[in-house]
Amino acid sequence: MSEPKTLAEVRARLAELAEARQQRHEDPEAALAKARMELADAEAVDAAERTYGRVGDQIETYKTPRGVVIIKRPNHLLFRRFADAPQLTVAVCEELVLTCLVHPSRDVFEQLAEDFPGILAPLASKASELAGVRAKATSGKS
Repeated sequence: MSEPKTLAEVRARLAELAEARQQRHEDPEAALAKARMELADAEAVDAAERTYGRVGDQIETYKTPRGVVIIKRPNHLLFRRFADAPQLTVAVCEELVLTCLVHPSRDVFEQLAEDFPGILAPLASKASELAGVRAKATSGKS
């Protein structure tokens, strides 16, 4: 192979090598499952954006080992109940997240939260950010 002459040619060759190396070392079934999950996540985010608005403005996403969770901006009454809670507990976070849940279905999410209980706090924080609270303000609540 001749030496690449442009930055684009170098980048293209690097990408070719990375792809070839990845294909040599990856399990085809695992790669297919991962690609299918990424596709399902992208389709869910696209559908949510078409329904609710842009990520970061009207909705937020959170990646989990089993796919993306999408939440929408909480309404003022539900957020006020969350903010007025005397103590930030898992139950309080879960109530807020469930009221904002767009994807996956509630049943799937409840199993996901049971298997990965640590997802509730960051999701509640993202819901708070959508409601207009800065991240530092929600992380200091106890």
